[in-house]
Amino acid sequence: MIENLSYYNIRLFLWNNKKVFNNLINKLTNECVNLLEFQFKAGASVLMIFDTWSSMIPDVYWEDYAIKPIKKIVDKLRRKGVVCPIIGFPFKCGENIIKYSYETGVDIVSIDWKADLEWTLKNINKK
Repeated sequence: MIENLSYYNIRLFLWNNKKVFNNLINKLTNECVNLLEFQFKAGASVLMIFDTWSSMIPDVYWEDYAIKPIKKIVDKLRRKGVVCPIIGFPFKCGENIIKYSYETGVDIVSIDWKADLEWTLKNINKK
């Protein structure tokens, strides 16, 4: 119940304050880059971006809040010399995992128990 209320409040905030919401997403994206770069420099041989709320993003916002921020993170890390593999985990995102696999630039896409393994393997980016 509380979890659903949180999602509702965040969506309401987005709908009523899109500019502020976008600024927040940009700040979070930049901080993720800083943290992941730090982990790489500290010796991490692989990085993971775990998007726990990807399943709660309405389809109309999927590109703006699931694809673009992850692509920005990956692109910035690569420009900073981070060469290790980057795993993306868009939790419970369903069929959106295919678009995610092609457009975010992550090296590996992790799937959850909700994904049909056979279907995913047929459709996911083979790279």
